[in-house]
Amino acid sequence: MLHPREDYQRIQDPAGLIPENEPVFLMRAQDKVAARTVRNWADVNADTGGDPKLSRMAREHADKMDAWPVKKFADLPERSTAAPPAEPAAESETDTDPLTTVGDRMAERMTKPPTEPATEAPAKPESKPGSGVA
Repeated sequence: MLHPREDYQRIQDPAGLIPENEPVFLMRAQDKVAARTVRNWADVNADTGGDPKLSRMAREHADKMDAWPVKKFADLPERSTAAPPAEPAAESETDTDPLTTVGDRMAERMTKPPTEPATEAPAKPESKPGSGVA
């Protein structure tokens, strides 16, 4: 498992089910935006045909995250060798609640169709008699 934070590299998959170089992302219950992010994932999963049981499980887990007593914004430990955080996007005058605006922007990006015209679709393979390809 490949974490974006160097200090999380110690969290691994002892059963070896996740490939060593597969990127993963870990959110902790103490993160003020974690439960909302998990619920957003559950909604997108459900809206795009994902397993409804996984969406339900994610929402239940988000409820447990909400119940966690300690809340703070995510941060990096002082001695981390992880890449520095990206500069925050400029806030508009209406972006006052980071929990609302970040979640709303993320949900919009994940569910909004692309605004650019689609490029040419790849050519379909020619069907060959008896090949079973239509």
